[in-house]
Amino acid sequence: MRDPVRMRDIVLFDLDFTLVPEDTRLLFANYIFRRLPGRRLFLLMVAPAAALTALGIVSRSFFNRLFFCFLKGLKADELEALADDFVQRHIPFYADMLDILQQAKSGGATVVLATASPALYIKPLARYLGADITLCTDWVAAAEHPLLVRYETEYNKGAAKMRALLPHLPEGIQSQMKRINEGRPYYIPRSSAFSDSPNDLPMLLLAEQAAVVHPSPGLKAIALRKGWRILQPAPVDSPARRRIRGLLQGLGLFPLFDRRFSIASTDSLPNLHSQL
Repeated sequence: MRDPVRMRDIVLFDLDFTLVPEDTRLLFANYIFRRLPGRRLFLLMVAPAAALTALGIVSRSFFNRLFFCFLKGLKADELEALADDFVQRHIPFYADMLDILQQAKSGGATVVLATASPALYIKPLARYLGADITLCTDWVAAAEHPLLVRYETEYNKGAAKMRALLPHLPEGIQSQMKRINEGRPYYIPRSSAFSDSPNDLPMLLLAEQAAVVHPSPGLKAIALRKGWRILQPAPVDSPARRRIRGLLQGLGLFPLFDRRFSIASTDSLPNLHSQL
């Protein structure tokens, strides 16, 4: 039985392109290929599958299960050590977004990290970030990593994030959220949400206050209509540059970030809600 959060501010953060300016799955693949070059052989499976998925021939759900095949055969303790090193040294962050997260922590809010990425590296990352609740995709445990992962939980994307959050909330809020199924508007009181993705609209719409990070034109239009804050914690990157960078990361050809994990002091920052 999970302990529900107390009635205090709840602040939800997406990860990829919200706290981090990259896709962490591709960053992790790049890290593994740079550390263990022989694992690039698995690209002979992943690359064709990616192309077939783009063409609609292979399902997205199957590709998500296949993507981490480059870890096949690695033992649990090996994976844990690799994931911990990856988290500590090789993930870049938007400094301004980390400031907002730390301000939430300093103000006593319940910080929720909500991502579709796997628990393998998300759980250690959540510990470093100081997240109170971690919502991610859990794989079925195995002594050695399989070719195809099996999910212990629902793939934590879109509305699945809110279904995963529900058991952590006070019973009063859980019952009130049934109003959504009745077609009545509802938001979680004293809550804020941050995301870059239209897939996270269920999370953004359920928050009392919301902010979008480097949004697409469609999400930006929704944000303007809803009165959400639009955040740009770094110069705007072109879609073409982002795709090229992602391709290089997926092939293990991108330079490794190598910086010790740290969260800047936020003692002088304004109150969290002034950021919204």
